[in-house]
Amino acid sequence: PLNANHVSSIVKFAVDHNLCIMVAGTGHDFLNRHSCPNGMLIRTTLLKSVSWDMEYNNGVGSVTLGTGHTFSEVAYEATLKNRLIAQGWAVSVGVTGWSFGGGHGPFANYAGLGVDNIISATIVDAN
Repeated sequence: PLNANHVSSIVKFAVDHNLCIMVAGTGHDFLNRHSCPNGMLIRTTLLKSVSWDMEYNNGVGSVTLGTGHTFSEVAYEATLKNRLIAQGWAVSVGVTGWSFGGGHGPFANYAGLGVDNIISATIVDAN
């Protein structure tokens, strides 16, 4: 999928056909929690939008990301804006899974956990 409308169409199809739905961002999951029998896999690796709001929180700034980003991509974008992001230790880890999973990393003492830095999230369903 390339956008939320594509994901919504996939979810609707799966619901209409009583299929299990799995979602994987970067696939960085050694426990294989993104699989189920007789289901559909939604890979979000192509959802890579980036939008900065440098005025948020009195100039501290914020970034809105598509769910397919890894830390190497976002860290690069942050350097272009002279910003530091809460991030994990491995650059190949996906930002979304790491953040919603708690998000421990080297900058936690300064920037907080990944989950602490989520301002909002868009949930996509069949509608």
